[in-house]
This record gives sequence, C-alpha cells and structure tokens, in this order.
Amino acid sequence: MINAAGGCLEICGERITNTVLGSADSAVEAMCIAVQGVPERQLARQLTAAALNCVMSGGGATCSGLGDISTLFAECNSVCECSVCPGTPEGCSSIGSCPPDSLTVGQCIDALDCFNNGGHPSLSDGSCTFDSNNCENQALCNQDIGLCFKPPGPAGSSNECNDANQNLCTVIEASTPKSPGNETACKLCVGGTNAGKPCAQNAECSGGNCAPAGTQQPLGQEMCPT
Repeated sequence: MINAAGGCLEICGERITNTVLGSADSAVEAMCIAVQGVPERQLARQLTAAALNCVMSGGGATCSGLGDISTLFAECNSVCECSVCPGTPEGCSSIGSCPPDSLTVGQCIDALDCFNNGGHPSLSDGSCTFDSNNCENQALCNQDIGLCFKPPGPAGSSNECNDANQNLCTVIEASTPKSPGNETACKLCVGGTNAGKPCAQNAECSGGNCAPAGTQQPLGQEMCPT
C-alpha cells in the first residue's frame, strides 16, 4: 500500500516508508503504538490509517481530491506536528505552535476515526454518519493503482502488532516532555544471528550490533521526496 503512495507517507512531521518492526519509519509501529497518555500517538495512528485509506480510495497519501477529507487530513496532520513540538529540544522553532483556531488533537482523533470506519465526519457538530455508500461495505479493490484484495483478509499479524505495542519504539517523537527519546529507541540488530530483529542493546544481537533503524531526524525535517 505504501508503494502505491510513492513509497512514503508524511505523518506528524515524520516519514513512514516501511512495515518493519522496530523501525522509526514503520507503519506498523505508527498504527500499533502504545498511547500511554500521549494523545498525539493516537492521532498518529488515525492519520496513518487515513493515509492508507486515502491511497486505496485514489486520493494518494494526502487524500487529494477527496473533498472535505483532504482538508481534514491536512489540518490534523499539521495539528499533530505542532502539538508535539512546543517545549521540546527538537528544533521546532521553525514550525511554531498550533494556530488558536485549529482543531484540537481530540477533535482530529474523533473525526479521523469516523472516516477510518467508513463514516462521514462533521466538523461543525462532531457527529459521524453512515450511509449505504459506507466503504466498509465495498470491495477492497482499486484497479487504477493496481491493488485488489479479494476477499479482504486480516489487516496484519496480531502478534506483530502486539510486539510493536509493547516495545519502546515511538515513530512520531524524537523527544517530548511526556515521553523523551522514543524515536531514538527504534533499533534493529545489524548482523549476527538476530539480524533484522528489534533490540535495545548489543547483548540482544548475538554476533552483531544494535543500531538505530529508520530516519531519526528532528521533527519537521523528515520529508518524503517530491
């Protein structure tokens, strides 16, 4: 699915390019994240799911051309980025804080959750409506981008998602007051018998090294190629 979006999604100012457990660029880590009182993580989950849904709907990774969803995705992606920014040592001064009239993190979570479940979110009153055109009732198929899942199967391995939920890798935060250093905890074994597996220290990589995995740049500096 990510390949159909050009191989890269921009979520909360961070690059998502793979599904590798333990990588700072992983869609699995973004969608199976442990929220732990940090609502921006839940927003990152909903934004990642929305981007993938938009790719399948023909709107690309930014939901372009999909009406109000395009506007919603753009604003909420910006809200996620500016919300984790203030007060952190990430070089966020160039991004600034969220505009006072922007949606809140909670409003974005609710609206995107509605969309991701096949509904139509209303930003005016916060409602979520469903109709006969609910995408959950449609075939998961888009011939224009060469993706067709017949019949739809499970979204992914539940074990892998559980592993992502329990590890220390958090793809949207290089460092925040609530959860310092989470992106820097995204590491994989390089070489040895456990090559390619998530790790926290060299001792877990018999015959190899535990090294940072994925792009770990300051917030807002991770951009997809244009």
